[in-house]
Amino acid sequence: MFGATALVLAPEHPRLMGFARAGGREAEVARFVAEDRARRLADRFTATVEKLGVFTGRHAINPFSGEKIPIWARTSS
Repeated sequence: MFGATALVLAPEHPRLMGFARAGGREAEVARFVAEDRARRLADRFTATVEKLGVFTGRHAINPFSGEKIPIWARTSS
């Protein structure tokens, strides 16, 4: 945790849309979540899966370093 450069949440995280709403990026994050759901269904039949993500518009504070780090949503597959 000391060297963390970002906080990453799964698209299914229950607080994700709250962070996105507060960060002014609700529409972009909602679109990402919808695309992720559709992509996962298609990816079940492929060998390689590309990791994708979107910034929520919010930041967290690393409790060890005190640094402000971005909160991202990222594909979990």
